Amino acid sequence: QDLSTGEDEDTAMKLLSRHKLVQKELEQCKATFCEQNDHIQQLTKLSCYETFKKDIHEKIQSLSNLQAEASNLVSVRQQTLESSVQFYKFKNELSFLDKWIQEKIDRIKTDGIGEDSVQCSLLLKETEGFAKNLIAKEHRVSDFGILSQEVTQRHPVAAKQILKNTSNVFEMWNDVKELLQT
Repeated sequence: QDLSTGEDEDTAMKLLSRHKLVQKELEQCKATFCEQNDHIQQLTKLSCYETFKKDIHEKIQSLSNLQAEASNLVSVRQQTLESSVQFYKFKNELSFLDKWIQEKIDRIKTDGIGEDSVQCSLLLKETEGFAKNLIAKEHRVSDFGILSQEVTQRHPVAAKQILKNTSNVFEMWNDVKELLQT
């Protein structure tokens, strides 16, 4: 089994999708095993199979143990892949927000105050629109602190970069708020 969790969101989603197919196959095998086990139980009641009864029960127990182990592994793998997909979504959203805020900061710093009343009015409307977008995204930014902690616990290798990016977003967020107040 491929133990990779993917190197980006698309790969992680494909792995999760493929894993779900494996999970369905395992469920089908489980159902078949149960059906076969019922038939075997009926056959072992016949006296002609009495000598094989012990071997049959041992084999059934062995298969049952393997099935339980496979189910457990599938469950753990599912959690790992779902965590990986969440990590990459978080990372992408963080990068997008970082870039979006930086673009707005650059725009606010370079726009000036306009050359006439029409330009000034347009810049004011644009800044007000940005301020509204900023307020709308503020709850998501505050969620990043909590998400960052959760994600870094599950992905310790990437923890340093995630915390750095989260910190950058918070710093730029505060810079933008200050710029909009001036």
